[in-house]
Amino acid sequence: MELHGGLYGADKMRTLASHGFGIHLCEREAFGVAVAEMAQAGVVAFVPADSAPVEIVADKRLTFAGVSDAIECIDHVLRDADALASIRSRLNEQAKLFSAKQYVASLRQLVAEQLVKAAAAPASM
Repeated sequence: MELHGGLYGADKMRTLASHGFGIHLCEREAFGVAVAEMAQAGVVAFVPADSAPVEIVADKRLTFAGVSDAIECIDHVLRDADALASIRSRLNEQAKLFSAKQYVASLRQLVAEQLVKAAAAPASM
């Protein structure tokens, strides 16, 4: 097990590429960019059950409430090869939802919709 603080650029990519699992311990987080990056790198991330990254992993088997629950959760996933395969497959799909490509596509769609609405609205004086 290794503990990592802030990693950036090539160091972060190298670290993510060399790990299969991660434990995200930030309980109060608005989104969870680190977890989204882990998912995109194929890293199975375990996250606190009451944190925003729950939406990213989207699998109760990857969430924990406290230290003893984290141990049980991780142990269960590591011992069940079928569950792990299912989790990895699902995370791969989830990661696509949080990719930069998806973000740009969603933003462009939103802007296009607003432009259509603005063009259809009567001009005000």
